[in-house]
Amino acid sequence: MTETQRKLAALQNCGTRYEVVLELDGSDVAEFGGNPAAAAVGAGRLVGYTGRKSTRGLVDLISDRGEAIVDLLGDRDAIIRKGPGGSVLIDAAGATFRVRFTGRTQRDAIVTGELASL
Repeated sequence: MTETQRKLAALQNCGTRYEVVLELDGSDVAEFGGNPAAAAVGAGRLVGYTGRKSTRGLVDLISDRGEAIVDLLGDRDAIIRKGPGGSVLIDAAGATFRVRFTGRTQRDAIVTGELASL
């Protein structure tokens, strides 16, 4: 059994879970040349999957994955606030990062290729 088949088999009889990503908020990574947090996030990093497709689901997932997010961004004084379109914004390390739903389910992500995790 391949890794993809094993992951898909583990999802059987489970509710749909939605992919959540951490990315720079509307800025090119090159703009933050010397910012290690921006470079670490790059085009986007997988925060995780949640069964709640709502702002509350994002906040709960950020809370659960908080230490990993802080370690990646390297800023313990990050400010978390509500963003447009139900997203969550994190102001940290001299940049603004967005946590949002990608529109893919966990099953879609496994089949088409998962993002790099935190």
